[in-house]
Amino acid sequence: MLSIRKYACLMLLQLVCSNIFAQSRVQVSGYVTEAESGECLIGAVVISGNEWAVTNEYGYYSMKVPKGERTIRCSFLGHYTEDLNLTFEKDTLLDIVMYPNESIEGAVAEARSHASVPSAYVGVIDLPAQYIKAMPSLLGEPDLLKSLQKMPGIQSGSAGFSGIYVRGGGAEENLVLMDGAPLYNASHMMGLFSTFVPEAVKRVTVFKGFFPAKYGGRASSVIDVRTNEGNAKELKGTVSVGLINSRIHLEGPVLDDKTTFSLSVRGTNTLVASPFLKSTSYYFYDVTGKITRRLSNSDRIYISAYHGRDHFKYAKSRTMPYYYYSEKGRPKTGSNTSEENYDLFWGNNLADIRWNHQFSGKVFSDLAVSWSDYRMKENSYQESRVEADVNTSYINFHKNHSAISDLNIVWDMEFTPSSVHELSFGVSHTFHTFRPEKDSSQHFSEDEKKTDRKVTFSNDNYISYLGTESAIYLEDKLGLGTFNASIGLRATLFSTSGKTYPSIEPRISAEYKIKQNLSVKGAYSRMSQYVHLLASGMMNLPTDLWVPITKNIKPVISDQFSFGVEYSPAENWKASIEAYYKKEKNVLEYKDGQLVFTSATDWEKTVEMGNGKGKGLELFVQKTAGVWTGMLGYTLSKTDRIFPDGTINYGKSFPFTYDRRHVLDCFISYKVNEKISLNGSWSFSSGNMITASWRSTLLVDPDGKMDESAYISGRNNYRLPPSHRLDISADFRKKKKHGERIWSFGIYNIYGAQNPDWVVNDTEIVFDENGKAGLSHYLSKRSFLTFIPSVSYTYVF
Repeated sequence: MLSIRKYACLMLLQLVCSNIFAQSRVQVSGYVTEAESGECLIGAVVISGNEWAVTNEYGYYSMKVPKGERTIRCSFLGHYTEDLNLTFEKDTLLDIVMYPNESIEGAVAEARSHASVPSAYVGVIDLPAQYIKAMPSLLGEPDLLKSLQKMPGIQSGSAGFSGIYVRGGGAEENLVLMDGAPLYNASHMMGLFSTFVPEAVKRVTVFKGFFPAKYGGRASSVIDVRTNEGNAKELKGTVSVGLINSRIHLEGPVLDDKTTFSLSVRGTNTLVASPFLKSTSYYFYDVTGKITRRLSNSDRIYISAYHGRDHFKYAKSRTMPYYYYSEKGRPKTGSNTSEENYDLFWGNNLADIRWNHQFSGKVFSDLAVSWSDYRMKENSYQESRVEADVNTSYINFHKNHSAISDLNIVWDMEFTPSSVHELSFGVSHTFHTFRPEKDSSQHFSEDEKKTDRKVTFSNDNYISYLGTESAIYLEDKLGLGTFNASIGLRATLFSTSGKTYPSIEPRISAEYKIKQNLSVKGAYSRMSQYVHLLASGMMNLPTDLWVPITKNIKPVISDQFSFGVEYSPAENWKASIEAYYKKEKNVLEYKDGQLVFTSATDWEKTVEMGNGKGKGLELFVQKTAGVWTGMLGYTLSKTDRIFPDGTINYGKSFPFTYDRRHVLDCFISYKVNEKISLNGSWSFSSGNMITASWRSTLLVDPDGKMDESAYISGRNNYRLPPSHRLDISADFRKKKKHGERIWSFGIYNIYGAQNPDWVVNDTEIVFDENGKAGLSHYLSKRSFLTFIPSVSYTYVF
């Protein structure tokens, strides 16, 4: 009985002490915004003594501080550090306003190292909008995805195109989000440009080593793009005219400073391009918009929308003489007229509405409903008319449509019991509608009087899948001084075609700080992917088809281990080195001998499931502030595929198509003065892998007939030559009465490197020493993007 009393007293004493300690601390929370625009700042650091917090995707922070007089310091890249001396006696809502610093002082780079909770993440890239606009670009058009290709571990499929491949994964293994809603085709102009208008982008975060538990559905990376909310102080805008396209961006308050809007419109310069296209025409446009409403200090509503379209058209008609003989055998002349029309449409629609609510200083909620839709339409028409004694016509129709639509409901919660402890949890549910192919075609002929119409071929094929994806997650972030960790668990359930696939996805990331400027990190993540992309080449084409997993095709499972070291040798300098090992199950490849095509009919019979394995080492050095800034990234990697059942490459391991051993990228920006800035970017990469043949063999059929066929030693048996190029640009700024004028000049691939953008098989006749003729097979490279100058004009008001 005495021991029970002692135990009860100790418990009561602990409870009282905990309550006294809790009463001596107060919760401070709020939003960090920019003074000139009222925009929220993502990733700003708020520090008070040993307590700290980092703003989330909506500029919100929360932390506990001791009662009494305290100094609150807030830092953010490109802004003056704010120091506030305040007295706290109770829980306080504190919104912080920051003023921009055009010299881009780098103090925030040091301050962010105090932000222990998020710094435990491994393989995370934060790319502010100013980096995207500063990098030299193709045809003078700043591009988000091409900027990401400069980062270690991320590469392009073909030079100059916006498709990205992360740590040996395919293009379909990247989850691209715009304000939380997925985009399935994030490119224009066959991949030359991405769908993101530069002025609409506020910040981009890429997860490629560790994945927070709130993200799922892809195996290799998450690209989270956040757009601007709009200026709350006054109407601002940008007008930009380039060689290929022009764009307009407007933002400002609506009626009062509680409601803001942001609107960006971009489209091709059709009048400039049309004289060179002749029978071919092409255009694209996109519209990105967002409305933000602050209902109260605790409630905000965000409505985002995107609409983009591409249209490629080919039309040709010609008439040629048609010679024939009459019934009496006399030669006569008629005419043969042929017409050909081809139309290809594709584009995205996206809508998102979300409600942020602050239940208290400790609890933050984000409830969102979004709709994402991608569609492709391909129409072709061919007609041949013969005008003779009896007029006839032959007509071919072909239509091919595909689409994928998602309706998403997501509820995320953040609970911050203390500055060293944060809990994130949430649920989501997605309704998928896959329509990979609706294919119909007809071929018929008719006589002059249209009384005899004969259908010689008709086909109508429609494929559709429905699927639901449910998920629940929990993540615990801990900051214990020199040791910080994030432990997460995500559970998903995907149902389609009468089959249900459950998945448990653990994630853990940890950091140990050896010194204030030196830390080591390690992470493990499991990801599951429930969609596949039937691709027909190295570029992301609109005719590529999205298909879900089925009864026979299982989801891709990715397990990744990462280890890294981060070091800040001096103010404004950051360096990191990171190693990873990645395993994937159920990756798809086309069978041996199967032509690569994009037909959804019986697609399961054309592919096989196998395993993937990748490993690599990534080095990244960055200078964040000063007269000159820049970064250097190097990746050493190896990625293989193996199909143990022997269905592909005889069961032997072979390199992945985008297995590039060495990739080096560097970028330098030099600010000559307030009016002139110079930028340069150089890249080098090993060549992609292709399947090639240099010799032929004789095949004998059962009838004894011999035929020559190309001999292929194995899958992806040839590495293309390396690629390299230098891009430069210069910006000339001048302050005007009502704004600023910017002229931008650039040259893509300034020394005209003949890189192998694609290769073709060629043959030539050769003679041996005895004079006997034979065929020699060789590969011939083709270069597409060589020495391309650009100029653009931008007016900011």
